[in-house]
Amino acid sequence: MKPTIYVDILVAVNFFINYFLLLACAKFLSVPAKRWRLAVASGLGAFFSLSIFLPEFPAWAAVMIKLLMSAAIILCAFGFHSWKQFLRNTAAFYLINFGFAGLMLALWYFLAPQGLMIRNSIVYFDISPVLLIILTVIC
Repeated sequence: MKPTIYVDILVAVNFFINYFLLLACAKFLSVPAKRWRLAVASGLGAFFSLSIFLPEFPAWAAVMIKLLMSAAIILCAFGFHSWKQFLRNTAAFYLINFGFAGLMLALWYFLAPQGLMIRNSIVYFDISPVLLIILTVIC
């Protein structure tokens, strides 16, 4: 049986995750980040999460797409000042994202929660809209 994926939950959860990962990246780098830029970049990342509905990507295509999307997200969030700064931002972004991905993989592997699905490197949490609203208010 295929799991049901709700687009609104998928996009909202990915928006929040992207936002807080970018915020963590900005804090890690001690870079002042404009909230609107983080929101635009998070929206781009949330839009990309819709690729969960596409057929599975070949490995080489998945890598290329991820590299291009992460570059676009970094540019939206922090702008372009120099290649050195861009590469520094990108390295920090990957470091924080790999840490989060490792945490999600461990959660999936050890706890096997029913509402967690990973496809095309996109993580989907099947959570209720009420819980999503409560978590939004808390954040």
